[in-house]
Amino acid sequence: MTRLLTRPSNPRGRWVIPILAIAVVSLAACSHSNTSPPAETPSPTVADTRTALPPSPGSIADDADFDGDGFPDVALGTGRMTRGEPLDDIDDGIVIVVYGSADGLTAKRTQAWSETDFGGAASERFGWALAFGDFDGDSYSDLAIGNGDAAVGSAKEHAGTVRVMYGSPTGLTAHRSQLWSQNTPGVAGHTESHDGFGSALVAANFGYGPHDDLAIGVHGENHDAGAVNILYGSPAGLAVDHNQIWDQASPGVPGSPERDDAFGVALVAGQFRQSSYADLAIGIYLERVDTIAGAG
Repeated sequence: MTRLLTRPSNPRGRWVIPILAIAVVSLAACSHSNTSPPAETPSPTVADTRTALPPSPGSIADDADFDGDGFPDVALGTGRMTRGEPLDDIDDGIVIVVYGSADGLTAKRTQAWSETDFGGAASERFGWALAFGDFDGDSYSDLAIGNGDAAVGSAKEHAGTVRVMYGSPTGLTAHRSQLWSQNTPGVAGHTESHDGFGSALVAANFGYGPHDDLAIGVHGENHDAGAVNILYGSPAGLAVDHNQIWDQASPGVPGSPERDDAFGVALVAGQFRQSSYADLAIGIYLERVDTIAGAG
């Protein structure tokens, strides 16, 4: 089963994920907009890991250039890692960044990031999903880090967040970083427990200017029926202007939202038609096909 979303092509946040059901639709509809850029939202608290996700060994964003030196850099999401004292017995999701050089990737320039580096609590699914793109048009690659297990607000466990870090001449820095969720003012949708916002990510230029944009899977939305949020880039980076939410109840999207469909569990951007805009393929992991439940 397949759905797709259409709009300039720049599929720079690439994924290799099993997709059993895919959707294809136009991103030119269902716009929800707001004119003010987001402020930093509160950091998540520690959550447990009951959210059901397809198995994954981690995540990778390759061929980025976070410092603009012309050499490809790599970001790796490790999933659970114990960092030792003072974090013994805490499963901490880590994103490791390895910078390229004339001699290739080098251990001389590496970074290790977790949510604790931004003042938040350790979370084992920080880095479960990664995507990179140039969200502010400054020619440095920026990195989006999904944490579908993060708590948001009171009693919103496993609601999910996306941390965005911006590139610079010195590489990725915490400066200007953003924390996105459906609780961010102006973002379409409503934060609920077990939404899994950020469990899948892909960056591409879907429209509204030359900057890269970010598609965010929310596979647990509305009792696991699923949804996809779209944030568009701007000279200031990702912003709420023109942001969208898509699900199988959106006009023009085939099918209907059903409990446990998991619409948005996997995302891939590409150019599926003759257009300068990128299109979006959306996995529907447990979609019923004819009489077969969970076929995808």
